[in-house]
This record gives sequence, C-alpha cells and structure tokens, in this order.
Amino acid sequence: MKGRRILVCVLALGLLLALAVGLSQAQGFGPEDGDLAQMEAAVAARVMGSIPIQGHLADDQGNPIDGSHPMTFRLYNSSSLGATALCTDTDTLDIDNGLFSTYISDCDEYVTGQQLFIGIEVGSDGEMIPRQPLYTVPYALSLRPGAVISGSKSGSILLVENTDGGTDSYAIWGQSSGGGFGVVGRSDSGPAVYGWSLSGYAGYFDGDVSQSRADDGLVKAAVYADCGNAGSFITRSFNHVSGTITIANGASEGRCTIDFGFRIDDRYFVATAFTSGVGAASRGVSCDWGADNEKLDCFRWNDAGTGANGKIMVLIY
Repeated sequence: MKGRRILVCVLALGLLLALAVGLSQAQGFGPEDGDLAQMEAAVAARVMGSIPIQGHLADDQGNPIDGSHPMTFRLYNSSSLGATALCTDTDTLDIDNGLFSTYISDCDEYVTGQQLFIGIEVGSDGEMIPRQPLYTVPYALSLRPGAVISGSKSGSILLVENTDGGTDSYAIWGQSSGGGFGVVGRSDSGPAVYGWSLSGYAGYFDGDVSQSRADDGLVKAAVYADCGNAGSFITRSFNHVSGTITIANGASEGRCTIDFGFRIDDRYFVATAFTSGVGAASRGVSCDWGADNEKLDCFRWNDAGTGANGKIMVLIY
C-alpha cells in the first residue's frame, strides 16, 4: 500500500441491514412519518443492486483524511490474496474528517448466503489488507442456505409475490441440480403445497410427478379412446410422466390394450365406459395390468356382459 493512508475501521453490513434499520425506525424510534416514507422509498430503490459501506479513513499516524478521493471496492468469495474479484465498483468520494459512506452497486447477484469479503483501494495505493468480511444482521441468518424459518401464526409464514405478470415470471423457482427435489411440501394435516390461480396454472409439473405408491396423488396420465377389436384409437390423452401413450386392438369386441409408456402396475387407475348412442349400450369397463408393467388390458361390456366396442376413459394416479 503506497502513501500514508490506512483504513482504521470499515463497517460493511449486508444487503438486508438497510431494511432492518427502516423497520426499527417504523416502530417509533426515528423520524416523522413523512421522512420515514422517503427513507423507505430510497431504501427500496437501492437494495436491488447496492450494498451499503461506511468507514473511517486515516493516515498512518491516525489523523483523519479529508477531501475528494477515488476509492475502489471489490467483492470476493475468499480472503486469499490470490482470489479473483467477483465484481468491482469505483467511485470518487467526499471524505469528511475521515468518514465516508457509499454503496457497492450491481453486486447483489453474488449475495447468495456464501461468505463474502470486501477489498478496498484508495486511489492507486493498492488494495488494503486484510479484506473485510461482509457481515449481516441476525435476522438475515434465516435466509442463508440451510436456514429454517419457523413460527406459529394465522396466515402465511412467508409470502413471495411477483407482480410482473409475464408468462416467464415466477414467485418461487425450485431447482435441484444434484438429482433431488426442486420443491418439497410436508404437512401433518391439510395441504402440504397449495396452488391457486385466477387464470393459468395453479400448479405446473414438468417431468415425473412422483409420490408414494400407496398414497393419493395427482393425475399422471389420462386417455379418452375407442376401445375394441377393430380400429381402436385415442381421441385425447396426456402424459405428465414420460413416454408416448399408444393403443392396440384387442382379440375380441370390447377389448383393447393401452400402453402408457411408463410403469403403472403399482399405481392407482380409474376406468369409465361411455355410450355414444350407436350400437350396444355400455354398462362398464374393466382393466387389468397387461403383459408388462406399462400396459392396461381393458374390456368394455354391455348390459348382457358381452363385449362391446366403444369409448372409454382411463385415469392413472
């Protein structure tokens, strides 16, 4: 470090400190309501991309430094001197009796719960050592990886809202890169996960919607088709698991085989017969697992118990 400048004290508080201060002032220890509203508006404008920094700058004799000085702040994920900066912000600051206050901008994407360190350089003196660890307020510990937010209250413990309204906008995105679960819900009573939507999807699942085989669950697949020994075909179907659903003619009237393309022999299913008004009226349909664990052999029958070709619907849970 060149020259006589030395950083005596740097207070680097995390992204949520400004919010915590605003909340404590809202409880009656601070400015009037009008001033408070302005402060909260300023905080809301800053917290999206700024980390507040306050410090005291002095020479090597401990005398405060005054005047305008360029300062560079770098954010690291390591205190090692060989580490590469995650982001850098440089600004010219007006220092009064050694005191300065500023913000590191456009670095909030790196505040993910990992330990971070701030490197500070005045002019071209070289970065001061050691780097300063980035601390957070105690309540912010509830948002670090592995944290638990627990309490007892009516309504929501945590409410996340995205008001953008775009089709690619999400309030919560759950992702597991290691093969686990993106979102897990557990409840001793009532819904573990509840979705509600005025339009669009209350819940959307892309991939295998897994569940314990003995439990109730979501519909995994559905087929609405003509079933019989001649000309069996699928009118409508969907599959939320994997594979392609196909149907094959049966050996006699009223019989067909539906191949769902995923294992179904240990899942629940429901089959319903429909009458089109032409030919023999249906009374019901019976299905059983076929030659392999991905197929159902179905038999559609009339009031005489005789096989009758016609429409059926099968739901897989």
